Amino acid sequence: MAGGKETPRQRMIGILYLVLLGLIALDVPENLLDSFKNISDSLNASTKNVQTGITNTFTAFEKTKLVEQKERATPIYAKAQKAKKLANDLDTYIESLKTTMVNESGGISEATGDYAGREGMDYSVDLMVDRRKNGYELHKKIDATREQLLALLDPKERAGINLPLNATPPKPRAGFPTKDWEQANFGEGIPMGAAMTAL
Repeated sequence: MAGGKETPRQRMIGILYLVLLGLIALDVPENLLDSFKNISDSLNASTKNVQTGITNTFTAFEKTKLVEQKERATPIYAKAQKAKKLANDLDTYIESLKTTMVNESGGISEATGDYAGREGMDYSVDLMVDRRKNGYELHKKIDATREQLLALLDPKERAGINLPLNATPPKPRAGFPTKDWEQANFGEGIPMGAAMTAL
């Protein structure tokens, strides 16, 4: 590590020091992984609340408007059913990816109640980017779902809609390599717990 002639023992200590630093750099802190779990739990709770609201809205619409103003309400209801199917299809695909990643990383740990392989750096990159490239398929499905949902609206309605369903790559940063959406969310160096939160 220092200049000059080193003994074999000093060289060995220097190499072990570098290896230790490398291992520390690769280790993902537990509190960071716990934060991803908390975010995932919050997102899941929000999703359930939103789904309950959507179900209640559909039920109320079916019992009132669809009965009282059937002629006017039927085309609106048909579009809503198409939107629901599009969203459910995308959700089903994402859930299948999540199930695959959880199963391949060791399932759920009984001790923590979290993913057993949550700190693993290879699961998401293998499933989503490198070997199986499901992230690219997901990107296509997100874009297609967005376009199909917007196509259900009239052009006037579409102008005022901000649909946050997109797979936008991060903005380039000076001194860092440019990453596509798949690499940024599921690529090298992303722990499995973070990838699950992204999904």
